[in-house]
Amino acid sequence: MIRFIVLFCSLTLLLETKAQMLPSGSSEGQPVWYYIESAGGTSGSSLVCTVEDDRVYSREKHLNDVDAAASQLWRFEIDDEGLCYIINKATGRFLNFKFSSTLRANVVSVTDNRAKFMFVLHEGGISLRLNSATDEQCYVGLGTKEELKGQFVGVTGEESLTNGLLTFTAYNDSPLKYSTKGNETWYGILSAKEGLEAMALTDCSSENADFPIAVSSFSSDDAAQQWKIVKDDATGRIRIVNRKSGLHILTASNVIGSFNATILGWVAKYPGFDYTYLGLGQYALYGTEDDDVVRYLGLQDTESVPVELKTDQLASSAFAWVFKETATGTGISDLSANVKIAVVDGRIVVYGTDNYKITSAQGMQMPKDARLPKGVYIVTCNGQSTKITINK
Repeated sequence: MIRFIVLFCSLTLLLETKAQMLPSGSSEGQPVWYYIESAGGTSGSSLVCTVEDDRVYSREKHLNDVDAAASQLWRFEIDDEGLCYIINKATGRFLNFKFSSTLRANVVSVTDNRAKFMFVLHEGGISLRLNSATDEQCYVGLGTKEELKGQFVGVTGEESLTNGLLTFTAYNDSPLKYSTKGNETWYGILSAKEGLEAMALTDCSSENADFPIAVSSFSSDDAAQQWKIVKDDATGRIRIVNRKSGLHILTASNVIGSFNATILGWVAKYPGFDYTYLGLGQYALYGTEDDDVVRYLGLQDTESVPVELKTDQLASSAFAWVFKETATGTGISDLSANVKIAVVDGRIVVYGTDNYKITSAQGMQMPKDARLPKGVYIVTCNGQSTKITINK
């Protein structure tokens, strides 16, 4: 019996959407870095909080300069009440307000003094409000006066809903590799949930029609646990394709009891997945079903109650996944309708039969389970042969 299955789960709070993805808390020893991006206002939209000297400005991302990017990266130390310290990577200092008598404004700065902030959810984004003992509510926002344009300052009232809306994007220095024809990268997709890190998405559609995707112990040589990521250039979304069956994980589900069981199949009308990098090598995968509900790919223990989805607690949860590269190759070749051949880490792997042989181009029989040198090989099964090339 399959114990761990894969579900497509909807949000528990109506206010939570992709735009309101809260950052995860992290420590100095295991940091998760984020860009803080302005989501509203007419000046600086789509720019990120950047430290210059001691002040914070809205600037374009330094995509090709790792050292400069540190001035734009922040981590969050979040306490049990949801309040946080915000630390800049380049300086190691804390986000705070500092009054400027010249500008006559509370200027957002980095200081050695800690200041606690709280996240405030709005329909169009998130704002950061200083946790103050006074009744005054001061938010991080973009300045609107001419002398403050391009600079983050303290804003209040209605300005917090126009120039104070923010989004948080985790910094990823090892992005996913998209597969193309003739150049494919295969991943094991492992759970990031504590205690289940050795469990991976598995195509078990031939064994269980109700729950065609399970989570089972990971083996890098198992084609049922190998998946490639294909980007749909028209939509910008990704498709997740199994190596053994060629089936896609669909943004669709069947309701079985109290579970929304994720479906495997062919692309047809289904739009594909969006994903969010959560830090620490973890990703959240989500898509929109026909009912216009956004659902996330999640792991479910069938012996427990349905898991609860909270987008402010995604990291290391049942909805967090780690992509572990298992092989790079040219994909699967069909020897017959039931026999498929793939190159996995320098080995020729044949699915669907054990009755086959591998020979070199010179006619020498080769071992079935060995890593082979670069070259051309012949795989023969039931009187049929095909050429397979190992490139590395």
